[in-house]
Amino acid sequence: MKHSSIKRADKIFPYAVGLALFAGAASFAHNVYLRMGRSTEVENHININRSRYTEEQRRFGITIIPPILDFDVPLGDPSLPDSAIAVYPGRGNTIFIRSLLLEHEYGDSQEISLEKKIDATVHHETVHYYMAQECAGGVFQNFEPHASPEMLATRLIIEGTAEYVSMKLSDVPNQLTDDSIPRGEKALKEIRENTYKVGAHLVKPIIDTFGVDALCYLYDNQPSREELANLKQYQERIMGEMDTAMKQKK
Repeated sequence: MKHSSIKRADKIFPYAVGLALFAGAASFAHNVYLRMGRSTEVENHININRSRYTEEQRRFGITIIPPILDFDVPLGDPSLPDSAIAVYPGRGNTIFIRSLLLEHEYGDSQEISLEKKIDATVHHETVHYYMAQECAGGVFQNFEPHASPEMLATRLIIEGTAEYVSMKLSDVPNQLTDDSIPRGEKALKEIRENTYKVGAHLVKPIIDTFGVDALCYLYDNQPSREELANLKQYQERIMGEMDTAMKQKK
């Protein structure tokens, strides 16, 4: 009995390995297809609404020349991560959008319509583009998963501002409140795991009060290591500083 079991295992094992390799290859091919494929629905929506995007951004205060929206995403460029639905690579004037991946990732969600999520994606990347052009030192997009607190602070501001402005311009409902801002010892872990959400919570009252002027001020005055554990204190500091700066500007 023991020998026959071993023989059966010897026969079954190669098939199991073959199936696993086939599944892995199929998954890889599917991921490549999503990254390189095109969605007519997504691209038509973007093309039809380009002038509306520009107008919404101008009303907010983003008045620079609009970026190019390109659906042909180059392969092998480290500044264009494979997992990114859309990305502004931190240089030039082009935003790259993987339209089929966008439809695939967002199409089954019931939170908001696909159209609003497309709009929010375009606005999000346009904020990155704007900050790279207008903020001192530019903005870079490549972050290590376990970045230092200083790098984490940069990512929190960059992604938080883009996320909240995109929600605001796309009229996406939000339940962002100060109560959702993490505090204390668990703050760094929460920031790493939910950078976009925490960042949007953090900058909401600042952007609501000071508009487009807040974007570069936030980038130029990021949270210190100590303030990452007390983001409410950072929020209050920025509100006070900007209030004084705006009064002196008048």
